[in-house]
Amino acid sequence: MEGYNSTIFAYGHTGAGKTFTMEGSKYNSQKGGSENQYDGVIGNSVRFLYNKISQNTDPKLKYKVYMSYLQIYNEQIFDLLNPSQFSNDSPFRNGLRIRQKNKEFVVENLSIFECPTVKDAFNLINYGSSTRIVSMSKFNHVSSRSHSMLTIHLEIIDMSNPDDSIISKFNLIDLAGSEKGSTSPVSPTQQKESIDINKSLFYLRQVITTLNQVQKGKPLYIPYRDSKLTSLLSGSLGGNSYCLMIANIAPSLEFLEDNISTLNYSSKASIIKNNPEKNVDPKIAYINELKVTINRKKIQN
Repeated sequence: MEGYNSTIFAYGHTGAGKTFTMEGSKYNSQKGGSENQYDGVIGNSVRFLYNKISQNTDPKLKYKVYMSYLQIYNEQIFDLLNPSQFSNDSPFRNGLRIRQKNKEFVVENLSIFECPTVKDAFNLINYGSSTRIVSMSKFNHVSSRSHSMLTIHLEIIDMSNPDDSIISKFNLIDLAGSEKGSTSPVSPTQQKESIDINKSLFYLRQVITTLNQVQKGKPLYIPYRDSKLTSLLSGSLGGNSYCLMIANIAPSLEFLEDNISTLNYSSKASIIKNNPEKNVDPKIAYINELKVTINRKKIQN
């Protein structure tokens, strides 16, 4: 609400409760409507945002909320809000391209929709979540086979002074869980999914370890570009964003080694320091820069 980018992501092994943490009781039919089913981090965050907007009493402030929703499946980025993407004649059926723009990685041709009401937001979230790829695993009836990223874009326009307008985004990320060979699904499709999930999480751990070492004063190259996931997380880990990592662990002794690994990387991540700065519209920033230059010349003259 103050113009800063923010990220919350759930990390942990398969079956540790990441999707339940982020989405909540989505699969509990007794919950009723789709809005009430989302009682996890995503649902509470969305309701909090729209509640804050509804409390606005300043007629000069105008709020706009936009959302995009993607998944990274087998190291390809797919738009969860564009069903035509998977048709045979779609130019994006093999995934969307990612490129770097203004020191930030962006996904080309990713759908973004305005959500004027909280109902619109949950309808969109529910649809996107329903198109995410899942399957049954040894430890989970509905196991995520992809990483998902819901991004809420907030624009607060000051009608009396556009220079003070605010633009920010909030990433809510549910990572697929790492899997061992002994616990991975047995079908060829699920085996490939497991390999790609573990590979992308390996690169994420590499980024966390490198940033941890950089924080201790070692000048190292940070391998953001090694995977689609770490590219999209580059602004959240060590970048221009507030970031919260939720470490999901399971109480069974069978997961002891996985839990230790999760806590180990959580400990490393907790040392990482980001540099969040308020976002400014590039056009407004350019105008303000020109104003400073003009004022400086006036003083010199």
